[in-house]
Amino acid sequence: MSISWPKIRVQLFKVFSRFYLELIILSVVIILALGYLWFIKGGWEEIRTHRRYNLLQTRTQADYLDGHLKALHTLQERKSRFNASQLERFKSLLPTEPDLPGLLVQIAEIARQGGLLVNGIQFSESDFGGGAEAATPSPETRPLSDLRTVRIDMSVSQGNYGKIKQLLTNLEANLRLIDVQSINFSAGDDTVFSISMQAYYWPR
Repeated sequence: MSISWPKIRVQLFKVFSRFYLELIILSVVIILALGYLWFIKGGWEEIRTHRRYNLLQTRTQADYLDGHLKALHTLQERKSRFNASQLERFKSLLPTEPDLPGLLVQIAEIARQGGLLVNGIQFSESDFGGGAEAATPSPETRPLSDLRTVRIDMSVSQGNYGKIKQLLTNLEANLRLIDVQSINFSAGDDTVFSISMQAYYWPR
């Protein structure tokens, strides 16, 4: 007994027509299930990972800034008792001029040591507190409000959480005082980190 292809097609069409609604519902259920697994669940895991990353990043940055602020106040209080060698180190920490070329070399080297690729660095200068030099004639007792700042905006790539954390550690160990103000990143094929920092100098 042989069955021709046209007859098979007719039988298949009858089966499909009979269970048309059931097949449509089953297809929708499968699509929704796949969508949940690949998009909804995966996207939620990505959001959770992103939030954990930002929380750790914020805590690291806060600890770093708090440590530098305490160190700066301690140095200011002890400066009058420094010997010649300690005064030289203090001048490296808070130079009398912005020294942008030297700052550029330091920042680029610190990023390189952390395994980051520097895309660009920009500098801009501003007053820290607006204090008048004439109101504090003694440079030994000049308040911290007379500090001047150099804003540093740096863009780096080839980074991750571990490398950024290492960058913060290297900045903290750097002789010149540099505070990280913010860290932002844009995800893509190669994540780009935008890091805003401040360095200080103290005209005297």
